[in-house]
Order: sequence, then structure tokens, then C-alpha cells
Amino acid sequence: MCDVGVASASGLKPLEPSGTIALGESMDKVAPAWLEEQFLRLSHRRPEIAARILERAFSEDDDFRWAVVVDAYLDEQISLGKAAELLGVHRAVLQKRFVEMGIPVRIGAETIEEAQAEVESLRRWRTPQEIGYRSPVNSISELI
Repeated sequence: MCDVGVASASGLKPLEPSGTIALGESMDKVAPAWLEEQFLRLSHRRPEIAARILERAFSEDDDFRWAVVVDAYLDEQISLGKAAELLGVHRAVLQKRFVEMGIPVRIGAETIEEAQAEVESLRRWRTPQEIGYRSPVNSISELI
């Protein structure tokens, strides 16, 4: 069990006996370990609330989304294509950024599930025709 309290200049200040933060205390001073423990308890007792909190954080906090996606990629839970999809960027852009940051790039699917996820990711991207691109050549026979 972790110490319960709020951070203060002199260290960890105990919470009120009721387990609530004393009036006037700011939530940003709550000890991170205590908050983490409470969130874990909440996720077991009220998973629907914990899920909403995580979904909101994932959709609204770019740093949180980046950390979750990159960690999942590094743990080989998702492919580069899926990581790009979750981050809302093109796969090539994410691959370049990973190389610049020294993050190892895994190219190609290693499992059937990864291959299927990559196909689904590609299907979500707009085709050249959808963005108004017109080829100067109408058919392959014009090239021959």
C-alpha cells in the first residue's frame, strides 16, 4: 500500500481522515502513487468509468496517445501501420520519424493478424481518385 497524501514543500502531507483532500488543496498536488492506486482500484470496481477516462485521454492528449502507441509498437503488440493509423499519420511519415528518433522500424507483417491490420489501415487511406489526382496516362497500353 502506498503513502496517501498530497505533495507539499516539506514533503508528503497526509490527507484528511475521511480520505479526501483538505479544502483548498489542489488536485495537481496529489501524490502520483496515490492517484495511480486509486485509478487501478477504480478500473476494477467501475471499469466503465476507467475506460471513459482512458478513451478521453487517448483522444485529447497527444503526449499520452504517442506514449501508449509507441510503447505498444515497441512491445510488438501493434505494427507500424497500426501505430500510424492510431496516431493519424501516414505510415511513411511515422517510419521516417521513428528512424530520426532511433526507434527500430519493423517492416512487413510478422503475423497474419498484423497483415490484416495493415490491410485495414491501408483501406482507410483515400485513393488517388478520391483526392482528385488524374493520371496523364489513361491505360497501360498507352505506355507500350
